[in-house]
Amino acid sequence: MDADKIIKVRIVGFTTKGANGVEYFISKLARSKYNIQVVDQISEDVIVLVDGDTLDGQVFLTDTKNAQHKLLVAQYKRDQKSPYPWLMKPIIPNELIDKLIEVDHQVQIKESVSQAKARIKDLNHNKLASALSGKQYSAQGRKNTDVGIPTETVNFYSTNNYVQGVVMRCIKKATHQKPYVQAHLPFGDMVVDANERKVYLLIGNKHIRPYEKLRLTQSVMIRVIQDIDNVKNMVGADQVKALDDLLWDLSIAASFGRLPEGTDVDKAMRLKYWPNLTRVRCFDFAIQIAALWSQHSLSIRQVTEQLGIGHNFVYVFFAAANSLGLMTSEEGNVVELASQQESNKNLSIMTRLLSHLRKAS
Repeated sequence: MDADKIIKVRIVGFTTKGANGVEYFISKLARSKYNIQVVDQISEDVIVLVDGDTLDGQVFLTDTKNAQHKLLVAQYKRDQKSPYPWLMKPIIPNELIDKLIEVDHQVQIKESVSQAKARIKDLNHNKLASALSGKQYSAQGRKNTDVGIPTETVNFYSTNNYVQGVVMRCIKKATHQKPYVQAHLPFGDMVVDANERKVYLLIGNKHIRPYEKLRLTQSVMIRVIQDIDNVKNMVGADQVKALDDLLWDLSIAASFGRLPEGTDVDKAMRLKYWPNLTRVRCFDFAIQIAALWSQHSLSIRQVTEQLGIGHNFVYVFFAAANSLGLMTSEEGNVVELASQQESNKNLSIMTRLLSHLRKAS
């Protein structure tokens, strides 16, 4: 290591006692061997040392904007699915310093997202137009299992391990006579009103988004409650969410490019009706996937091949649409099966969009 090189470290997620201990290790060795400093701010040249065993640390790791930083995760047991360097706890001073130096030397080569989008934009528009025109195979066609999409265990996830699964459990437990179900989560409570299709978040001033990808390490208790008036008085307007919209967003976050466990990538399916992509969280190629799946009954593998896009986009879309019950193996026309919750105006917009895409071909 260059003697003039300064390694800056930001400590996140540790208890006060744990953070003080780490800072002591660093300062003690820095004086004798290395130029390592603990800082209060996070920037491009700072290594973020995160305690992956605490709730604050896990929330930090699930926030996608933090993935651009140089991270080192300290945990008692390594998470095999984590892409970040691991430091075993309890922390041994010399191992800590060696890991910090190793992370500092790592070179991460990332492709520009904007350049990637530009290269495939025209190609995918043409493939979508061709697919919508019906020129390619339909659901009754031969399965093309040669299309290389990953189906290893790491490409699937259990919905029960995320807030997505908690909401789905609440919906399943609710009845018409007893529509109010409360879930006790590690970061606060939520109450689902299945009749009004609303969710009340009892999490104070916190935002639900940092917890969407949080893997739940303990079972979550849910229970039916008799009255919801007190709950309504406890939350502000910004903590009341539309149930379907929230579940869509939670599913996208939990999926993270994976499929729910038990999904058959070669089973032909179609979209019963369009999700409201102007209101929920949208992502690259969501409109193209929805357009194709609403017109043809195809498998996940076939959609990936016909659009020529990354499998992760199709996986995410399926995970979100399936959680809302939008995917079906039955034949039919998307307009005929349109959701009663959508207005005729919204349906006409979708119809015009499909018409425009067909004309583009």
